[in-house]
Amino acid sequence: MRVSVILTFLLITGIIFPQEESFTLTGLTIDGITHEIVGNVMIIINGDTDTLFSGSDGEFFIDNGHRRTIRLSFFSEGFYPYEETIRFERVKSEQRIIHLSPRFLQTLPVIISGRPTGSALNDYYNLSASLSGKELNKEIGLTLAATIKNEAGVAIRSMGPAPARPVIRGLGGDRVLLSQDGFKTVDLSSTSADHAVTLEPFTIEKVEILRGPRVLTKSLTAFGGLINTIRNDIPVKKPKHIFISSGMYYESANNGFLGSVNIKAPFHSFAAVGDFTGRLARDLRTPVGIINNTNLDNHSFSLGGSYFFDKAYIGGNIREYNSGYGVPGGFIGAHPNGIDISLFRRENNLRLMTPLNFSFFNHLSLSLSRNYFRQAEFETESIIGSEFSIHNLAFGLEAVSGEAEVEGKRILGVSAERSDFKIGGYVFTAPTISNEFALYYFDQTNVDEFNFEYAVRYTHKNYNPSRANISSREEFIKRRIFNSVSWSFTTLYSLSQEFAIGVNFSQSARIPSVEELYTEGPHLAAYSYEIGNPDLTLEKSFGKEIMLMHRGESNILTLTLYHNQFQQFITPRNTGRINYAKLLPIYQVTGNDAVLYGFEFENTFQIFQAYSLSTTISYTEGYFNHSGYPVPAIPPFTLNTNLQYNYLNHMIGIRLEGAMKQTRIDEFEIPTPGYIIAGINYQTNFQIYGYVNVLVLNLENILDQEYRNHLSRLRVILPEAGRNFKVVYKIYI
Repeated sequence: MRVSVILTFLLITGIIFPQEESFTLTGLTIDGITHEIVGNVMIIINGDTDTLFSGSDGEFFIDNGHRRTIRLSFFSEGFYPYEETIRFERVKSEQRIIHLSPRFLQTLPVIISGRPTGSALNDYYNLSASLSGKELNKEIGLTLAATIKNEAGVAIRSMGPAPARPVIRGLGGDRVLLSQDGFKTVDLSSTSADHAVTLEPFTIEKVEILRGPRVLTKSLTAFGGLINTIRNDIPVKKPKHIFISSGMYYESANNGFLGSVNIKAPFHSFAAVGDFTGRLARDLRTPVGIINNTNLDNHSFSLGGSYFFDKAYIGGNIREYNSGYGVPGGFIGAHPNGIDISLFRRENNLRLMTPLNFSFFNHLSLSLSRNYFRQAEFETESIIGSEFSIHNLAFGLEAVSGEAEVEGKRILGVSAERSDFKIGGYVFTAPTISNEFALYYFDQTNVDEFNFEYAVRYTHKNYNPSRANISSREEFIKRRIFNSVSWSFTTLYSLSQEFAIGVNFSQSARIPSVEELYTEGPHLAAYSYEIGNPDLTLEKSFGKEIMLMHRGESNILTLTLYHNQFQQFITPRNTGRINYAKLLPIYQVTGNDAVLYGFEFENTFQIFQAYSLSTTISYTEGYFNHSGYPVPAIPPFTLNTNLQYNYLNHMIGIRLEGAMKQTRIDEFEIPTPGYIIAGINYQTNFQIYGYVNVLVLNLENILDQEYRNHLSRLRVILPEAGRNFKVVYKIYI
């Protein structure tokens, strides 16, 4: 009886006085631009009712009780405060991804690249040679070379706006290796000034200019450098949600437009990524008028994914790049209307990362890459003057000590590569099959205040040419075999928390390229008659560097002095003669002993809390030992300075770019006058419906001055761009 009364009472009170609903919210705090997790974010609920922090994994949970509305305020160092009001309508539980907008911090950075280092040497390299985040957005240009041209020691070799390639410390061609996510970029951009780099800079997340011993894990040439662009086409970790970013780019000097979209999505244990970019640019406007046949039409796409196991992953991607661009005419040996070039590259990459239970190494990395490249040069719309193709297969296996997604501290690796180079049309370079094998070791260690890096690499390469055509000379068709050992050693000593000083010694070699060995005939798009040398030997170098780094409360300074002594420095030199059958200047590939030396200086000084002044100075000089003539195509003394003001989420800068006249020139080289040009830039982050937007405005060459790039093959007729207004807009969802 008593039980029945109690049950009846509970039933009646439950109907008359129902329980209040409880509304809950689960969420994730992320960087609104990089989509990386932001942990330990302070969350204030309903003004000051309660306070909690998101976990180290960015996740948070809030029980709002019976209230249908909740007002949240998010605070995290390095990000702008963000507020959002959420109303529970038809559901009791809501989920939110909170996109935090990064601040334009005026504080001086410790690690520009954003990677954990654990080494003062890595900090030194990152401070002097890395571009990402807001700085990368500010510098984005038409090409990779235009994007990084203001970095210390970097110049642009060009033959028009589209075929532009970076030069480091006066060294170009294959002395500077280009890679994407660690995979070598296969194209012809290292062989001639009219060949473009098959890489779209707009969708790059980070650019690293690597020097020192670590370069030997990718190349036998330590005296140039490695420019690695990071996109993460093969995901190294699984995103927690679907992320989309989109953007556009405009510049007035060529009436150029670009559109881009990128998607990242998780599916259980699988992560997928994809992107598409299209770019269209018309003829370049300069202070002296429009330069005909400097247009550009590019489009690229990528699709990739990774499957994640407990502590391992396997992933792959396919990327295609299509480009059509013009090389202008209008001078001796040139076609009246210039040359049109069409190129295509498809790359397929595979990467496996798995744990390795060994005392010296903790994971194993396997990489496979297959590239197909094709380039055609048109004299008219229907007549192909020359045609090239490359089929390339590459294999790499590394045992690594360190985190899988971070550069290893110890690497033991082996690599192999096979390349089939074919030609067609009016080309006189011998079709060649090359095979390359390499074994290398890299180590990084710290002993008290000393930081050490050292590496050694053995490389074997053979060339197997076949007869190009019936007019090729028999002595040009010879098999060549090269064996080389390169090494590099760097140490940096921390004098105090603010000062560090270091030295680098390296001895390395470069194997001559197919074109340097076997070319004999006109190269119409480059407007030159080129003669190779099949008897070339290894180009060897002994290099020395002194490095200084200072980090104080108000400034960061890096200074590098370098000296490279070359045996058989290989370069095509203008002979001063003309091939009268084609009216082309004759360039002869030679190998001569030479010396290159110079310095790089970078300083960022925080004047007041909101103002900073950044200065970069680069200088390189070179000469041939025997003749005393300067080495050709050496950039002049350059200076770049940028005064920057930050206010809340706005960043405004004034920039001066200058170069001294270059009169230290080779025998038949032409001097180039100096210049100073001015520009202004503005950048802001803002949020719409909780999503981060980035807007960058640049006005370059404000006074519309005529100036010329000493490393441009066309500088006699082609000055650089006139006044140029650039817009970059990106949204991250």
